[in-house]
Amino acid sequence: MERKEILPLQNTGVIFLFYKEGKILVEDRPESDATYSNLTIIPGGKIKFREGELAEKALDREVEEEFGKGVKITEKFDLGEFCDFTKKGNLQRPRAFLITEFKGKIVNCEPEKGRHRWISINDYDRELPLAASKLIVERA
Repeated sequence: MERKEILPLQNTGVIFLFYKEGKILVEDRPESDATYSNLTIIPGGKIKFREGELAEKALDREVEEEFGKGVKITEKFDLGEFCDFTKKGNLQRPRAFLITEFKGKIVNCEPEKGRHRWISINDYDRELPLAASKLIVERA
């Protein structure tokens, strides 16, 4: 019998909710996305916890990867951890951050992963189908 390493449930990722002038930044994922096919989500990324990366460091790295080196977060709030299941039934436990101040222009550096757009904060319930995404906006 093959032995698999069992790891404790850890922060598996970071979610970054950018808020500016009554709008939030969302990402429309393509059909080819294995986890969020054809869904609108709050952008985020993975924590390299096997390498000892912490959530705050992952946040900075993922924002740079997704939006470029020109975007620098100047004010953020830690919204805590959320548990959610992917479409495949895998449990995730990301840490969410509300970004209220940042410098630079948001540019989509990974267009193959999805399209970013700003939506009115008042439209989040209609635009974001996942319960965890709605909870993050409501907590913010």
